[in-house]
Amino acid sequence: MAKIVYLIGAGASAHALPIVSKIPEKLEEVIEDLVNLRSIEGMIENEIELINYAIDDLIWLKSESANHASIDTFAKKLFVKNRVTELTRLKSSTGLFFSMLQTKNKVDPRYDQFIASIIGNSIGDLPKDICIVSWNYDNQFELAFKEYSDHHSIDNQEVFLGMIHKNHLKQFEKDKFSIFKINGTSGSFSYGTDQKRNLLNRTDEVYDSKFLRNLVIEYLKISDNLTRYKNFNPLMSFAWEQDQKFEELINQLKEKIKNCQTLVIIGYSIPFFNRKIDKEILDTMSNLRTIYIQDMYPETIKQRLFQLIPVTEQKSIRVEYSNDLNQFLIPYEL
Repeated sequence: MAKIVYLIGAGASAHALPIVSKIPEKLEEVIEDLVNLRSIEGMIENEIELINYAIDDLIWLKSESANHASIDTFAKKLFVKNRVTELTRLKSSTGLFFSMLQTKNKVDPRYDQFIASIIGNSIGDLPKDICIVSWNYDNQFELAFKEYSDHHSIDNQEVFLGMIHKNHLKQFEKDKFSIFKINGTSGSFSYGTDQKRNLLNRTDEVYDSKFLRNLVIEYLKISDNLTRYKNFNPLMSFAWEQDQKFEELINQLKEKIKNCQTLVIIGYSIPFFNRKIDKEILDTMSNLRTIYIQDMYPETIKQRLFQLIPVTEQKSIRVEYSNDLNQFLIPYEL
């Protein structure tokens, strides 16, 4: 069972992926890359149509991102209004955006440094006392771990890292290093039983015209499948989209972290619409003694966090701050 739990949010990937306020700007950047792709010599009409389809979806995502506090906020609105088609479009276009930007910018170097700090003498030698709970739907851990595994398949990295989300629960092992992705993964889609398809399949892709051509072709195929087949669905999800698989995921997570004594929070703002799940997570940690908060504004995070912890328990928990954002915090308890 994990004694040290990391709770991470979007700020943990901020050196590679944009914070909320910068998403429209970065969307404009990748849209321009696709616009430029259309003008490459030898581009046939059918390919241009595929590129235009992808551009239209990214322009739509950019417009909606600019009009809402975050992509998650827009997703919640679509979910409440039961606008299923648009919610699916949001998930697929976000997957396209993240696949492009992560290939272009590569990995936030702090992930590489973190893995180097905790890994032992082999790729299977990751500390069983650590469990990572991620609200992010990016591929930063997978992209970083390829430097150690020498495998280029995204799916292989997930296995090495013990990565778990509601559509991949069989990988759970109590006494091994695990990463629970509460919101799933953008750019990944399920069909049938344990079948998976990714927009970004490899960790060694080069951001060039060949990559972009292949990506938009795959994006159109996936978009078509999302329309035609009921059992073809995005693996990106949100905490409010609860079903039996999500409940099983949370139950497995609780089993994994129930002996947690040290919590490390990195780049996570404890947003209101996640608080139900966050409270369930915190309530499970009956042995919690120390919380480390790594953030530009750690006091604000503590205030939000302590709203979820009974006053009678707060006095027994030591809280330490870190505003050093150059590397992920490694607690001395490790």
